[in-house]
Parts: sequence; C-alpha cells; structure tokens
Amino acid sequence: MAINTIQLKTCRRYEASVKVGGVIRKKRFLTLQEAKIWELAMRQAPAMVAQPRLMYSQGCSQYIADCELRIASNTLREKKKHLREFASYIRKDCRLQDCAMDDVTLSMARAFSNGVMARSGAKTANRRIRTLKALWNWHKSELNGNPWQAVKPFPEEEFVKYVPSKDDVEKVFAAATQQERDILTFISYTGARLSEVLNLKWEDVSDGSIRLWTHKSRNGSKTSRLVPVGHTLRDVLTRLHPLSEGSPYVFVNPATHGPYRRNQPSICRMLKRLCREAGVREFGFHALRHYFASMLVSTNKVTLCDIQHMLGHQRATTTDTYLHSLCPPVDHLAGVIEEMNQPLKAS
Repeated sequence: MAINTIQLKTCRRYEASVKVGGVIRKKRFLTLQEAKIWELAMRQAPAMVAQPRLMYSQGCSQYIADCELRIASNTLREKKKHLREFASYIRKDCRLQDCAMDDVTLSMARAFSNGVMARSGAKTANRRIRTLKALWNWHKSELNGNPWQAVKPFPEEEFVKYVPSKDDVEKVFAAATQQERDILTFISYTGARLSEVLNLKWEDVSDGSIRLWTHKSRNGSKTSRLVPVGHTLRDVLTRLHPLSEGSPYVFVNPATHGPYRRNQPSICRMLKRLCREAGVREFGFHALRHYFASMLVSTNKVTLCDIQHMLGHQRATTTDTYLHSLCPPVDHLAGVIEEMNQPLKAS
C-alpha cells in the first residue's frame, strides 16, 4: 500500500493505508515519519490489528462512569468538558468522527495542547493535559502507550490568591441577612468548604465540636474531621435548631424546607451581591477559607498541622501551597533593611 499526502484547507495530512487480513486500514498523521512508523508496525504485527480496539468515545464513557463514583460534581463537570473539547478537535482538525485511543499520536496531543494554549493560556491548557493524561493512564492496561505523558506542561505565572481583609469581611457580614450571616460565620470560624457547611447534619453536632464530611480524598472516599465549636458557633447552632423543623440538616432553605444546594442562585450569587452592596472588592466562598488560614497564621499560635487539620487537607503540601499563595507581611522588614544598610549610607 502507499502513503498519500492530503492537502486540507489549513494544513497537510499524511494518510497511510495497510491491508491486513483482507481488510484495508487507513490512518492520518501530522508528519510523514509518523505515517511510515505506523505502516511498518501494522505490517509486522497483524495479530494485534485483529484485536478489538478501544475507541476514544468508549474510553471516555468508561472513565467518566468510574469518576462519577469517586470525585466531586464540579471536578466531574470539568473533566467532561476537557474530554468533549478533545473529541471536537478529533472531528474538526483530524476529520474523524471517532478514533481508537491507540491512534492518538504525540503530534496530535501537542497540536491540541498548543491550540488551547494559544486561545486560552497556559493554565487552561495544562488542566486539559492532566485530564487527558489521566484518561490514558486509567486505560493503560488496554493501550500501547500514553502520548500525553510526553506532552510537557506550559510554564504558568505564579498566582497570588486574593484574600479579603478583615475590614472587608466585616462589611460583607454587615450587609448580609441573618441566614446569610450564619453560613458565612460557619465558614469564617471553621475554614470549611461551602459544601461541607451546607451538608452539615445535626447528628454531626456535639457540645464542643462538629464533624465535617468531604469527598476530597485521593480515591474519592468520604472522610471526616472534627473542628472545635466556640461560643459564636454555639449561638448560631442554638438559633438554627428550631428553624430546621425536624430536618436532619443544620441549614434549611426556607423556600423548599430542604437543604441548600451550592449551585442554586441564592447561594452561588450570594457573595457577589454582598460584596457589591458592601462596596468591597469581590471575593468568593473559597477566599474565606484563605482568609481563615491567614488569620490563623497571623496569631503565631498554631502549627502547620493545626491548619492542615482545620482546612481538611489530606497532605501538608496542599496546606503549604495555601499559605504560600498568601501575600506575606513584609512591612516589618523595612526597618531591618534600613538598619542593615546604615554603614553604606554613612560612608
């Protein structure tokens, strides 16, 4: 058989074709060298060709079905988005409705990643590389290799997380209703994730502590941690108990008499509206976790392990990343630098 050059509107492709077992197989490549390598491999290993091949769409379906049992809904939505984008790339740029996962080459992987980088930046591209690399790794026993393993992540600019000041947080609290203030108080006094607060049940509340549950472990298992309850949280719990009307949940939506959902408009738009009403720079619920961590650090009375426990991190490296994302106070260094350089000034 032969390798044909196909000129498309915006690029050139090389189509190799091999007849194995009476069946002609064709595949397009970005480079002539890749086409020759594939053609030679097909001729030397016809037995492998006869085996059922794992198609990209099938591989995605199996992978997502497993992820649904293990990871949070937000992460799952993001993974689905990344996989759909690569499927769209296969259809539009490679002119294929679907393809076998073993047919995805390093050149295709790099071309897709470079395209995302050019359109949306390094962070967006790197997230997609991680998702697709994870997909191929999940199927590693069924595939001949992982092309994404050789795709180097793009360098990213260091991101400094915005952490609201205590004054701004107080202004937002002042603008909130009592129900909104109770939710914000729980996050600000525990460092909990919004989902952990909204899913809190009365069975997890005791006199001196509350038990928060999360699915953030590496394998998706549901884990818990105890956080202390001071007089402020105790007052909030005392006020909320009669409002729950027998519901197992601590925070009950008065409109539905059921638990709040983090994606409902009254929750997901809450802080944006409150920041606007308070006249402060916009921040979200996750920024309150960073605020909580920064306030703990400023006391000089807690250890890294304490902060790790309160934030519910499985690894100390995650907590360390949190703390490094904060802007450290450097004002006190001005005097030290002046004193250190005094001899230079005198001369």
